Amino acid sequence: MDLREQLQSTLGTSYTLERELGGGGMSRVFVANENALGRKVVVKVLPPEMTQGVSVERFKREIQLAAQLQHPHIVPVHASGETGGLPFYTMPFVDGASLRSRLAKVGALPIGETISILREVAKALAYAHERGVVHRDIKPDNVLITGGSAVVTDFGIAKALSASRLQAPDGTLTQLGTSIGTPAYMAPEQAAGDPNVDHRADLYSFGCLAYELLAGNPPFHGRTPQRMLAAHMGERPQAISELRPDTPPLLGELVMRCLAKEPDDRPQTAADLVRVLESVATSGGASDTIAMPNAGYVITSYAVSADTHELALFETDCAPSPARPQGLLVSSVRGTATSHTIAFQSFPPMVVGDPSWEPDGRHVDAVDRTGNSAGITRWDAFAAKSINDGSDACGDLTGAGLATAVDVDATGSAWVALQTGTSMDVVRCTGGTPTKMFTVAGNDSPQDLAVTANGRAVLLTDSAGKVWRWASGSTGPTMLSPTVPQPQVSW
Repeated sequence: MDLREQLQSTLGTSYTLERELGGGGMSRVFVANENALGRKVVVKVLPPEMTQGVSVERFKREIQLAAQLQHPHIVPVHASGETGGLPFYTMPFVDGASLRSRLAKVGALPIGETISILREVAKALAYAHERGVVHRDIKPDNVLITGGSAVVTDFGIAKALSASRLQAPDGTLTQLGTSIGTPAYMAPEQAAGDPNVDHRADLYSFGCLAYELLAGNPPFHGRTPQRMLAAHMGERPQAISELRPDTPPLLGELVMRCLAKEPDDRPQTAADLVRVLESVATSGGASDTIAMPNAGYVITSYAVSADTHELALFETDCAPSPARPQGLLVSSVRGTATSHTIAFQSFPPMVVGDPSWEPDGRHVDAVDRTGNSAGITRWDAFAAKSINDGSDACGDLTGAGLATAVDVDATGSAWVALQTGTSMDVVRCTGGTPTKMFTVAGNDSPQDLAVTANGRAVLLTDSAGKVWRWASGSTGPTMLSPTVPQPQVSW
């Protein structure tokens, strides 16, 4: 009888195993249906190599403490048991992806997203630590992103394993891939097998996690596990501000303090982390300096990403020439006065860009009438390129009109204002397919466009200074104002 059959026999009719998940590290992870409640759960079975010398009964008693944790950023333990002498436990099935998978896709994360994730992980740690539960294996694999929020999984499992050992074989605490700890994120005292490891080991691991979110790799990346552990115990990592210059100073200082070798030199509680991260989130860690445009240029349009705290700027040369084209920049809104150019491309003098961030905080949709039949181009804000692989924000709008303004709703659909010569049309583009939403008759030109997050209402201004409002389900747009001096709108 294989493990799955054995586990199903142990679970009886209470749970029905559906499938096994990959990427469970050293654990075997199964998705199951809890039949009485009709909900999906995850069943994690610890392998023999991890549970050698462990009292299963004591493990089940120890895990009861973790099962008491109820917090919005913690995935709770539902139940525990054993099958064939191997401990297992159940947790809610989280419909989301691990932070590890996000890092694998995009590398280092934007500053704003990093702060948001770290703040939520710190809140989870603060709550658990106050109740005597230490994680001991904080890493991207154990942080899940669901519904735009971070939740921490496997709280208390490593501590329960450690506390339930009948004996402690050599190497137990430093075995690669076990839930006792992972070398890339392991505190020096944890790597040394110190029996007095406390909650401050989690703060060191938190520093490694933060370092990776900002730099793309944890400290001492690329070394063997043995050399990595030795570095954790005796080598100072390169300052995160050197690897990621746009890191807010307060955040950079916090990360390096968490990575102190001595527990007494780190922040002493996770609540301290939360307070600093709240300060970074509201103040940016230093000043509100925004990168200035290039010499001789003026900013013609801009957009701020609420999630990533980045600013997209379109710049226009005061004296346009082929050698000095307009360009699209991305800059930190807060923190440092640095910016990085994501694209520079010759635009006709009339094009102003009108950038709008997509919900992922990475892509920018902007007006582009040069060599682009769609009139709207998607830009990858952190890969220094436009996307020319057929993924234009609106597909082909050839013949539909001249794009003059764009905005993006919370689903990622681009709403584009078009001038046709006899009317102003607004189309919604979902998956590259445009759909006309409404029309305003007349030969005025659209100037600005703003759509609500749910896509149920639009504000539109024209060259005559009129402001129009359209709502889903209405027979057509309504004029709100016959004339405004500067026709810019926003919800």
